[in-house]
Amino acid sequence: MKKAKMSEQELAARVITVLNAYGWQCYQEVQLKMGGRTLDILAVQRPLFIAIECKLRVNFELLLQAKGWLPYAHYVYAVVPGWISVWDDEAKIFKACGVRLLGMTEIESGHPMTHGPVDCWVPMNRHAKVEVWKPFLRPKYHAHTDGCAGCAGAPKLTHYRGTIIDLTEMVRNWPGIKVKTLVQKVPTHWASPKAAAGRIIELAAQGVLSEFHLEQDDSGEWCAYPNAKETLHA
Repeated sequence: MKKAKMSEQELAARVITVLNAYGWQCYQEVQLKMGGRTLDILAVQRPLFIAIECKLRVNFELLLQAKGWLPYAHYVYAVVPGWISVWDDEAKIFKACGVRLLGMTEIESGHPMTHGPVDCWVPMNRHAKVEVWKPFLRPKYHAHTDGCAGCAGAPKLTHYRGTIIDLTEMVRNWPGIKVKTLVQKVPTHWASPKAAAGRIIELAAQGVLSEFHLEQDDSGEWCAYPNAKETLHA
């Protein structure tokens, strides 16, 4: 097999370009649990959810990564460069595990995943636990992971990151907002508004927050202000 001439990031970008053209919403580098596995691409066209892993070569690692998403998606696809026939031995092995192995050429040639809800080659998981993705399905999250899939060291779309994006948007719109008001207005992944306020103050003191900073007003209340240059993409 010849060495692939593209990077995983380029491969993922091509997959997303095709899917977007057919109306799919794509979320990149989604991490359900802190420190857990990260999905390259979550493609959504309600009511369907497709989990996609991209790799430059067909190997056991790709199969294991893709197979791990079976409980959480209606279909799971493993995408590699080139063309993959459904009669190839690799495709049959993936199929036996419930995963559809696809070549990029197939996708760009109009594979059913781009324009239809059914893939007859692998069964649909009608009992997929797609509700786990709900916290990530917000349009504004697209920009913060754009171009990240397949890129080593890319920022992950986690519950924490989603919280920071939401908080930053509120602070940008209401500079000087009190922290206790901020956490009442913005739902967070922390247990309670009180816990959220304490954690935000703690993170600010540690210098972890790069998107906004805190200052105390005359009454001693902590207030949030956007930084001169936000670095959500960093």
